[in-house]
Amino acid sequence: MISPIVSLRFPPQAGPVHTEAPAAAGAWHRCQAIPRRGDAGPAPPSFAQQRLWFLDQLEPNSPLYNIPAAARIQGRLDRKALRRALDAIVTRHEALRTTFATQDGQPVQVITAPCPVPLAVLDLAAHPADDREAKCQRILTTEVQRPFDLSRDLLLRATLVRLREDEHALLLVLHHIAGDGWSLAVLYREMATLYKAFAQGHAAALPALSIQYADYAVWQRQWLQGGVLEAQLAYWRQQLADLTPLELPTDRRARRCKRSGEHAGRASSPRCSVPRSRPSAAKPAGPSS
Repeated sequence: MISPIVSLRFPPQAGPVHTEAPAAAGAWHRCQAIPRRGDAGPAPPSFAQQRLWFLDQLEPNSPLYNIPAAARIQGRLDRKALRRALDAIVTRHEALRTTFATQDGQPVQVITAPCPVPLAVLDLAAHPADDREAKCQRILTTEVQRPFDLSRDLLLRATLVRLREDEHALLLVLHHIAGDGWSLAVLYREMATLYKAFAQGHAAALPALSIQYADYAVWQRQWLQGGVLEAQLAYWRQQLADLTPLELPTDRRARRCKRSGEHAGRASSPRCSVPRSRPSAAKPAGPSS
């Protein structure tokens, strides 16, 4: 049984602004189904991915856009089936095995071949019961704060903590450039399906995906140009035409932070809490989809 054990703060969504120019919004609803891209080489990032890549260049080695979700697993755990489920998830979703290179100063998506997902396993069963939950919390918090290298890392990490023979904590950490909080709920749901099938000796039973995220990114780049782009720009020029520029003392803020040792712009690290009581409901972790 897999149940959520933590409630975590997710970073702001990086999706498109939904207040659109009427003409552009209409074009969105009239568009055709997104096709598969024909080129298997590097693909352009979506506009949301490009923003997150830029922020990563601006502030490297930051965990700010790590999205964590943890679950408590009650009962006997089949680690082999869990590893197979993780591998199948990363094989299924190209975005999780996408790295970001630079061509002519611009980011591109490089989709790597499927590979085994490292599963860090830590055993706390021998620790005193009073210390076990606190140690688990520290382990999960440290893992949540570990940054991703977008140029080389898998964008999904997994950590398993053994608390007792029949109780484990599973943490998944996703970088926001590969998904959001809703995505983690999907991953947990699909992992539960795959784990059950593998633990029972069956083949994976998930329908094939019609498109991958890189297909969407290529389509978005082709769609948002010409008249659609001009309508968006004209709308926002009109909305922002009479605004008074806002002067903020960012230089003073930076100097104060430098003197105090604080990093300007860094948000507080995500926190997770592992309660002692066992949850009674079995449902995927993360926000409801």
